[in-house]
Amino acid sequence: MKKSILLKILIDILILFYILGLLGLILNIPLRKCIMSPIKICITDWNLFYWSIAFISLVAYLSFLKSLYHLRKIVKLLNHKPLSVTIIENLKITGNYFCITGINYFLVIIFLWLYQAVESGEVIIGYDMDLIPPLFIFIIGMLFTKASSLDFPKN
Repeated sequence: MKKSILLKILIDILILFYILGLLGLILNIPLRKCIMSPIKICITDWNLFYWSIAFISLVAYLSFLKSLYHLRKIVKLLNHKPLSVTIIENLKITGNYFCITGINYFLVIIFLWLYQAVESGEVIIGYDMDLIPPLFIFIIGMLFTKASSLDFPKN
């Protein structure tokens, strides 16, 4: 019981930080002081490519927020109805949104790498941890999707 309360609180904190980050981004765009995380260039210097990267990042951001919302619903239901149909449906939805998030973040990183390689004329390959979080989010999504398709005993 205490672990599920701690998990719910941690998910709520993460949702709060994500909403605050989104509000901060929305408030900074009109001021043109925003430098978005994957794009290390001031917003006034963005071209169409950078705006499309920002859009893909926003879709990933919102899909991650939606997956956290469904994960929060799962944690609330686990205390009352373990392995109910509602939990299994939310597992599948959460998994799908985590997969979408992982793929979108992965695409952002790859597109930025390719664009910088074409723009600079040289391909830089090095050890970087940027691909680990999207891959991990995708793996978690696949795990939730797989868990939702298992045959659980009916209550």
